[in-house]
Amino acid sequence: FRPVINSYLEAFIYKLSILRPDMKFSQDRFQRLQSLYELVEKHYLTERKACFYADKIGLTTKRLNEILKNKVGLTLTQLLHKVLIAEAKKMIAKGDKNLKEVSFALRFSEQAYFSRFFKKQTGMSPEKFAKLIRETS
Repeated sequence: FRPVINSYLEAFIYKLSILRPDMKFSQDRFQRLQSLYELVEKHYLTERKACFYADKIGLTTKRLNEILKNKVGLTLTQLLHKVLIAEAKKMIAKGDKNLKEVSFALRFSEQAYFSRFFKKQTGMSPEKFAKLIRETS
């Protein structure tokens, strides 16, 4: 899962450098971003509220979301959703778990809730995604 988080971090820093070429990334700023991504990587299954992450890095939820929205166009909740979807897609593509097992591994209380979440985020059901993966393999 580390490569997914690292790719988000790299994309985040790249987008920041495009949006604000005058901004130099100090070690402190980079450490704060790195801390955020490490927290997400460690806790995304159990902590899905922005306030948890904001508290851990010493910002208010509002300020953290403002920064993320301004710099990368996402709120922390949207970022967490992207991480969950990336992990769900990886698990579905791997094919060693059925959709119910995937939903519970990602800590959804019901498979139906996972399916609605997946469809809302991707525009397709997890069943359709799994079928597409099987067809292209």
